[in-house]
Amino acid sequence: MERRTMGFSFQDIMKILMDDAGLTVPKLAERLDRERSLVNKWMSGRHKPRLTYIPQIVEIVLKQATVSQGIVITSHLTEYIHASVLPKELKNTLLSKSSDCSAFLLETLTISLSDIPVEVGGLSQATMTRWNQYLSTPVCAIIAAFIGGALWNLSNHLFGWTYYMGSPGGEPYGFSAFIWGILTFLPIAVIAALFTKAKTTLKPRIFTLIIYTITGSLFALLFYTSGIRIGIEHAGLSYEMREIIIVIIYSFFISFPPYVVLRICAKTKVNNKATAWHVCLPVVAALFAVVLTLFIGRPEIEVAGVRGLLVGMLMKSCMFYITTKYFQYFKLGK
Repeated sequence: MERRTMGFSFQDIMKILMDDAGLTVPKLAERLDRERSLVNKWMSGRHKPRLTYIPQIVEIVLKQATVSQGIVITSHLTEYIHASVLPKELKNTLLSKSSDCSAFLLETLTISLSDIPVEVGGLSQATMTRWNQYLSTPVCAIIAAFIGGALWNLSNHLFGWTYYMGSPGGEPYGFSAFIWGILTFLPIAVIAALFTKAKTTLKPRIFTLIIYTITGSLFALLFYTSGIRIGIEHAGLSYEMREIIIVIIYSFFISFPPYVVLRICAKTKVNNKATAWHVCLPVVAALFAVVLTLFIGRPEIEVAGVRGLLVGMLMKSCMFYITTKYFQYFKLGK
């Protein structure tokens, strides 16, 4: 039997609200002071309203509805969300607001304006979207890494710095380490924001990009100037163990603090399993790159360059993927 799953669209949710509240298209258009044809386009799915209309629509619906109708609206919306294709954590976030009808409607309508996939004919658009994202993520990560690398090399030439790779003895230090962080994290954040096409307002969008980049840059500065690598290299460990320990610490320093920023800015609840996955994925990817290059039978200086490139690409791909996830969870319109 074919599995049927409800989508999550603005027009579906508006139909629930208007039917339960006894609100018609002409009434809504009149109270919004907009043409009836515009509202009809919203209801047919031909156009989506701007986010600025959502608070007005919620206010109009709540003024129209009686107390009992408000309870029915909440009940029907809850059923709709349960049956929708939304990710489980996003469903939980929405349903947690159901006790406050105004906040519940505002959040539900706002998220409905993002590109939520709908299942059609047994193969969901959600699945297709996921596959497209998995295929596009490495490409976008490569683009982000290329842009960052090009800007970093340009900075080396402009400032007269002599290092170009993150190999031992050729790492940034001090101000240059901070610049390396900015040129590494900013392309990831900007391209991830564009990649998700989230309908966020400009102010929180820019704020997240800035805090994400600055946080990553500060921790890059901390890693490169704290002498961690030197301490490990003088600990008397084997070459293999030394490289493994260094990359674990490095990838955690680089990936975890920006992840915390995303969690705070997105203001969403994520279960423990997803949190562990998001925290560990960049570290595991970087560790895999190191283990893979340990088997290359070339001089250490040559392997270090290849290793640095591979670690950077795999780790940034994972960071990019995680960043896109949190832009999808972003509290839209706030």
